[in-house]
Amino acid sequence: GIFYTDQNAGNDGQGLPANVPGNGYTASVSFKQVPGLVGLPFPDLSSFGVPSTSFSAIQRNLPTPYSEKWSLNLQQALVQSAMFQIGYSGNHGVHLFESIDANRCVPGTKVRPLPQYGSINTLYTGGYSNYDALQAIFQKRWNDGLTFHANYTWSHTLDDTPTVFSSIQDDHNPQLDYSNTDFDVRHNLEADASYQIPAVPRVPKVIGSGWQFNDITQIRSGFYYSVSCGCDPLDVGQANGLADSVPGV
Repeated sequence: GIFYTDQNAGNDGQGLPANVPGNGYTASVSFKQVPGLVGLPFPDLSSFGVPSTSFSAIQRNLPTPYSEKWSLNLQQALVQSAMFQIGYSGNHGVHLFESIDANRCVPGTKVRPLPQYGSINTLYTGGYSNYDALQAIFQKRWNDGLTFHANYTWSHTLDDTPTVFSSIQDDHNPQLDYSNTDFDVRHNLEADASYQIPAVPRVPKVIGSGWQFNDITQIRSGFYYSVSCGCDPLDVGQANGLADSVPGV
């Protein structure tokens, strides 16, 4: 199946009228352009002698994000009133929303691609994601009112659109951030049991019948997280660098 997932571009476009002179101004410089730049006390950006007027932009002919989903399940009856199912599920996200500064300083320089402007905060749909999962289900019912389910999922989710714990490191190369998603859970085990308690003899039905005992247990692996340094190892004027993976260490 193919499913269109987001129609949010109209909402994000509400910032564009601020680009009109006299309607709104945003200014920005980076510490790459002005060494020693501090936020407090609030600096007079015009005194630095560098262009700082910022703008908002949206990708021309913005494609609508969508996802491609597919699955295959095999189910087998076991002993009486028992079933086992195993399956594969996949999901590929296409044209996901990302926000970048299209005028970020070129790595290793103090110069923006368009030096007459400051930041150009741009919305575009260049992100993508991949999800693969092995899913197993066991179900058993007994004649005395007891039911048991067990569900296990091994999955892996990757994308290049940081959302919660980090942001894009290099606006000139967003695909550099393709890695485990913020919500990637590799192992997830859930088991539940339900028991219909028999009616108590010689007790009114309103009190002695219709009772049920239920139990749910869930065990899963934790979320991944990013180790950040609050520095600028890519030399782009953005202090959101992530730790490097050193082979063999």
